[in-house]
This record gives sequence, C-alpha cells and structure tokens, in this order.
Amino acid sequence: MHYLEVSHLISPSLPPSLLLILAQVLNYAGDADFICNHMGVEAWSDALVWKGQEAFQATTGNVWITEDGKEGGIVRSAEGFTFLRMFESGHMCPFDQPAVSAEMVAAWTGVGGGG
Repeated sequence: MHYLEVSHLISPSLPPSLLLILAQVLNYAGDADFICNHMGVEAWSDALVWKGQEAFQATTGNVWITEDGKEGGIVRSAEGFTFLRMFESGHMCPFDQPAVSAEMVAAWTGVGGGG
C-alpha cells in the first residue's frame, strides 16, 4: 500500500484536550527512514492543531549534541512539544542508534544520564 492510498486516514488533528493534558510530547524520526521519513513526520508536526502550534511552527532546528560530543540530530521544541530528526537512523531508531536513542529518552524524561 502506498502513502497516497492511506494518507487520507492520517489526520494532523488530535482531540484538543489530548495535547492540553499531556505535559510533554516527543515525536522523532530517523533521517534514513524511507517509509516514515523525517520530512513527513516534521510536516505532520507543523500541521498538528493544538494551542502551541504557532509557537512550534516558529521554531528552527538546532543541532542536538550528545554527551559524548556526537551530533545526534536536529531538534525543534516549543511548549512541551518536541520533534527530533535522529541522524544515521532508519525506522528503528533504538536499533540503529541505541546509545543516542537512550540518551534522547533520558534527556527528554529527565531520568538517567542524558541532559
């Protein structure tokens, strides 16, 4: 099945209350993923309708540097919503980049060694 065949089933709208009650949202994609490519995931993130949409759309990507000095990806964040494009990773980021993925989760949750 091709993306265009199912794209009408995927909506950038979530129930408004969902993003109001969620304290933080992390949306990430590998830059080498062909099927769920980072460009589409980032476009979905920009189109997501929620109270912080304009603030998120106004952000620019910043290079995310891991604790060991490696460029782990490009990150955008506003009002508790974060998008990360992970470098050198496909569909299974934790498999392709286990240390970077673990640090991403640790930094985002504040649990563990990251950030």
